Amino acid sequence: MKRYRVGAMAWVLSALVIPIQLFVALGWPNRYSLSRNTISDLGVTTCGEYSELGRQIRQVCSPEHAVFNIGMVASGALILLGAVLLHGYWARLAGQTGTILMAIAGASVIGVGLLPWDVSPAAHDGFALMQAAAQWIAMALIAVAAGPGRFRKITAAVVILSVVSFIVFVGALEG
Repeated sequence: MKRYRVGAMAWVLSALVIPIQLFVALGWPNRYSLSRNTISDLGVTTCGEYSELGRQIRQVCSPEHAVFNIGMVASGALILLGAVLLHGYWARLAGQTGTILMAIAGASVIGVGLLPWDVSPAAHDGFALMQAAAQWIAMALIAVAAGPGRFRKITAAVVILSVVSFIVFVGALEG
């Protein structure tokens, strides 16, 4: 049982990347913009003007990019560790598959942190998309495996909120 508690705690601690993101965003000399900048801009290693597919040029300067990228690697490692330790907690196939997908999501977050967007945009974006898809599917499967109750409802709400947020983000990139 201790293994499962440590796994759950690893997943909870992976959220520490959120205050790290806030710290890094607040350190920008010309203000990080939630509407103009992407989350990946926090890890960009070189100050300058950037755009996605030639659209909306944005100023990026993230002096604390190393803190962000290390935070992403640490968060990914915690997600991966949690998945490994929690594998087997949910005996149903949905739970087993869910923890495997969470491991993939964690490894993808590590990839995002190791390959900042300005260094390797295609790989960075590929890891980010893989993480999102794997994590959303994993959360849905784990919610199913958990059975009825508060955990399932909270997990389902978070998945829906995440997917809607991603759709809004893509819409913002499109202009």
